[in-house]
Amino acid sequence: MAGARAAFQRVIDSGDPDVAPAAALDLGLVLKTLGDTHAARSSYQRAVDSGDPDVAPLAARDLGLLLRSMGVAQGAASAYRQAI
Repeated sequence: MAGARAAFQRVIDSGDPDVAPAAALDLGLVLKTLGDTHAARSSYQRAVDSGDPDVAPLAARDLGLLLRSMGVAQGAASAYRQAI
């Protein structure tokens, strides 16, 4: 997981608009799996904020699921609305 985390972060840091949003989404999953919910939230939000038409809706959905699991109901609802 540490290797995946580092690899995704390198792609995000590249700023390449074709791959950085997907890397942020994938990094969010890695961070969530590692139990770092706050970093996962940030990574998902970065993917949402990218506005990538393929990645942003998926990231918003995953952000909503994460926020719901954290007990942040309003934030989850907002993320779900963005996904839709």
